[in-house]
Amino acid sequence: MKPSVAYGSFASRNYRFLLAGTTLSNLAVQMLGVVVGWDLYLATRSPVVLGNVGLVQIIPVFLFTFAAGSMADRHSRRLIAVSTQIVVATLGFALAAAGERRGVSAIYTALFLSATARAFQWPANSALLPQTVPPALLTNAISWSGTGREFATVGGPAVGGVLLAAYGSEIVYLVQAVLSVAAVLCSRRCACRRQSARLARPPAGAPRSRASASCGTTS
Repeated sequence: MKPSVAYGSFASRNYRFLLAGTTLSNLAVQMLGVVVGWDLYLATRSPVVLGNVGLVQIIPVFLFTFAAGSMADRHSRRLIAVSTQIVVATLGFALAAAGERRGVSAIYTALFLSATARAFQWPANSALLPQTVPPALLTNAISWSGTGREFATVGGPAVGGVLLAAYGSEIVYLVQAVLSVAAVLCSRRCACRRQSARLARPPAGAPRSRASASCGTTS
């Protein structure tokens, strides 16, 4: 039996892993936002320090947007997605292990590095999406990706808040790091097509086709 059109994207194994990885990654990001806000407020009681959380995370977007897009075009997108998610997971474990040494500077540094990793991760994941489903199902895949993002946006703060109230900051840092590790595993299982450089390179003057874009391997 052919799958329903509404769920057609889920027939693709690669898309299922990509969607799961990005959703878990976004859940981890939202949980991190909740716990660092709480820790900074407890440590300083300063609205300015709390407000700077957003500033610290938006600076890497402005600094590295063009470099991230160029890297996604020139190198393996799956490798970029896996590598950047490993960075995010490592930072989560480091914050969980820091305990009382988790001061304002340490949190700001971790947020900046995490936001830098995500700035490189987002173009890579976005470029992978069209390679996981047939063109006819691309709109469906984009819709489900948006649903996963909204689920993480709502569910991440809720789960983070419950864990924070019940067990404290360390558990939230640990759980979001574990979610990041799960996202790494999902990204590793998402195996998009690879082509040799000779086959992937279009003739001189010819537009680059969707098929030749493949995994963004280096020519």
